[in-house]
Amino acid sequence: MMMRLLAILIGLSMGAGVMGAPTTAPTTRPVAEAGKISIHLNNVHPKVVMGELANQAGIRFHPSPAGLWEGKEWPAVSIDLQDVSFWKAVKEISQKTGLYIQRGAVERSFFVVSEPGVGKLWSAYPTSESGPFLFNLQALDRVHRADLIAGETSRQVNVRMIFFTEPKMHVLKVAQQATVIEAEDELGNKLLAAPNPAIQATQAMGGTWGWWLTARVALPEHAGERMTKLRGVGHLTVQTRSESVEVPDIITAENVERTVAGHKLVAKNVRARGETYTATMTITRDPKKHGG
Repeated sequence: MMMRLLAILIGLSMGAGVMGAPTTAPTTRPVAEAGKISIHLNNVHPKVVMGELANQAGIRFHPSPAGLWEGKEWPAVSIDLQDVSFWKAVKEISQKTGLYIQRGAVERSFFVVSEPGVGKLWSAYPTSESGPFLFNLQALDRVHRADLIAGETSRQVNVRMIFFTEPKMHVLKVAQQATVIEAEDELGNKLLAAPNPAIQATQAMGGTWGWWLTARVALPEHAGERMTKLRGVGHLTVQTRSESVEVPDIITAENVERTVAGHKLVAKNVRARGETYTATMTITRDPKKHGG
């Protein structure tokens, strides 16, 4: 698979599928294009609404618990959405059905649940959409520090945010520190970026769905009380291409070799544990090949 480093603009304003004998032709997925959702349903079961959202988003939702739909009498709902973002569709559907989407921590599958879980729903915080991304401002920590040894003082605001990606996107790596392009308070003061060298190259921690980002700006002596503008760039690596390979009778295959994007893949074996199958594979990268 090929990867590409992206610079994504943050516009926050505070106000056993088969593995194959021949490989298939590589497929390229659009990266920075936001998906559009159009749903027009009248007086239908929430399960129908979630099914239509899943179809248009190109994913599958699993009810959690498994008997979610049979657990009670669900009132019929009507949804009228035309060419809206995935995020706006999810927000309206959640408001009308009382259902939420979560992502599993292990299998990374998407689940439909009737409770948002621990903490507030992302829509309860200031948010900004940028292409297939949703940036969610979590906290602003104002710090006034005095270094008694060096005899220096500093004032700054630490910004903590989390960003989500549309389900179709596969994020591989994220730089934890975002780059601040522009920041301003309510008095018109320009707040300069004050990056933290200690975390400059640190990889962001991912939750079950979102990824954490941090940023820092310096405050002038007579700064205001509110940040009215914040723009910046986040740096992440996403999958842009994929290939499929097939291994006949994968359940009994042992040490079958294939070439994927110029790299050597060995399907060692598949082991069954109850209803779960675990495939063991190795990939040897060709140092002359980019990506992968």
